[in-house]
Amino acid sequence: MALLAGAHAGLAIVEMNTFPVAEKEQHQGARGSDGRHLMIDCPVSGTQPIIRAGNGVIMISGEEAQCEAVKPMLEVICPKTFYVGPYGTGIKLKLMINFMVGANTVALAEGMLFGASMGLDPQLMMDIVGPSVAGSTVFNMRAGIIKDRAWQPCAGPSKLLWKDLDIVEEQADALGLSAPILRLCNDYYKKIEKAGRLEDECAVVYEILEAESKAAAE
Repeated sequence: MALLAGAHAGLAIVEMNTFPVAEKEQHQGARGSDGRHLMIDCPVSGTQPIIRAGNGVIMISGEEAQCEAVKPMLEVICPKTFYVGPYGTGIKLKLMINFMVGANTVALAEGMLFGASMGLDPQLMMDIVGPSVAGSTVFNMRAGIIKDRAWQPCAGPSKLLWKDLDIVEEQADALGLSAPILRLCNDYYKKIEKAGRLEDECAVVYEILEAESKAAAE
């Protein structure tokens, strides 16, 4: 890594990508000439509109004093910036969040298809399910997209979760987890890729499920 090769006293490298845990940990021990750790694991959760609205979340992990030193800068991007613990805690939280977002999106799509198949009006589902115990941030983000089939333009293309869910599943394998919901969810994002829909909003999984249901009924 070029930044590590040119490290100088006082340098802090804020690493914000979504990489496998093992890949993040490869640089955990890197230190500058002053002996301080250089790397801060700092993933972000949230699409561009969510971040612009001030609702994104940044998870800083690493040497606490160093993390606290860069926190004010990161709070300009996301007011919801948290120190979450030792190096690597941030990426672990990000992988968990992305799994849950992907799984919730598939569950939402299947639930709305279930309701539509029973003759329920999509707007009625939005009005009643949203405030109910089944409502969620994902529901509020994507139920309207499904109702209008507004897959484009979008801020949360399927390609983002498609990429990250493979990383999540690899981590589950490394941990020896059965992770049945994760694997089913990842399978559906692979189906989105095979259908050439990766540029469409994640909620397009609704049309994948709908096509499967029609095929099963024939």
